[in-house]
Amino acid sequence: MDPLKEYSLSPEETSPGSPLKQIRTYQGDVAEALGKQNESVSSIQRKEVLREERSNLEQKQKEAEMVSVPPAPKEIFTTPVPLENTYAAPSVPLAKYSSAPRIDREKKDHSGIMLFIGTVLLLLLGGAGSWFAYREYKDKLATPAVVVVPNKFLATNSLIDIDVLKFNRESFIDRIVEEKSYTGSSGIKQIELRKGGEINSPLLETEGFLILLRSRAPKNLVRAFNHSFMFGVLGGERPSTFMLVKLDSFENAFPGMLSWEENLLDDVLPLFASIETVSSLPSESKFQDITIQNKDARVLRNLLGRTVLLYAFFDNNLLIITDDEASLRTLINRLNAEKLSR
Repeated sequence: MDPLKEYSLSPEETSPGSPLKQIRTYQGDVAEALGKQNESVSSIQRKEVLREERSNLEQKQKEAEMVSVPPAPKEIFTTPVPLENTYAAPSVPLAKYSSAPRIDREKKDHSGIMLFIGTVLLLLLGGAGSWFAYREYKDKLATPAVVVVPNKFLATNSLIDIDVLKFNRESFIDRIVEEKSYTGSSGIKQIELRKGGEINSPLLETEGFLILLRSRAPKNLVRAFNHSFMFGVLGGERPSTFMLVKLDSFENAFPGMLSWEENLLDDVLPLFASIETVSSLPSESKFQDITIQNKDARVLRNLLGRTVLLYAFFDNNLLIITDDEASLRTLINRLNAEKLSR
């Protein structure tokens, strides 16, 4: 049976007086097209397939364009809202929300500042302590400074000052003899001769000392003497006076002392020997050569052979004058020890 005929209407159904309206269907449209365009069912189906393929192709192209080209942004237009229509939020006290955190922040900041200050103080104290410890350590290791007194050539046990401006030759000799009698049985007493009664008064120089004694020493000998000399008393059973003179020129000092020997008794002997000893010496007494402690010396003896005055050169820089051979040995030993200790 022809399918088109199955769905076709009878003449009665399509008549004008029929109460039912004509309903269009796909089959009816196909039948109508077959009748009007003289087409077959297969051609109609083929056109329908082509139409669907074209529709699908157009749909895919649209989707591809939508993916590759982003849509243009839509403009957003806002309408200003009147101020009277806005909503005012209720005011909230700041203290309710910010007071406690602010106090906590202040406490943290204060703690940080105190920690920083404490750290700085500890560093400063540590640095100061290290510096003082280093200074103490350095002072202990440092060699103590040796204070050299111009007229102190060896170590002494005591020291006295005499203002020579108060004395003449005779009174000065009496003062030295008196001081000699006060010296103990041991030790060395230095007698500093100053030009004034103050502790810082200038020291008497060698040339001034010879002038005080009204010495007749040769001028070349006086020029050979340095301005520094040491005068004192060496203790013992019989204390001995001594004099150490620093030399500027040994070449002039040695012959100068030989020339001074003829007046040496009258010039300086009263400082070294008693009045009885001086008066008992014969006028023709002469100095003799001796050797003591490997030092060449010149000695003066009385009629009994007892030494009353002698002098020796310790080295080319120092002259020793004393009144006893034992005292000369002691002075040489002291000077050697002093030389080794420097």
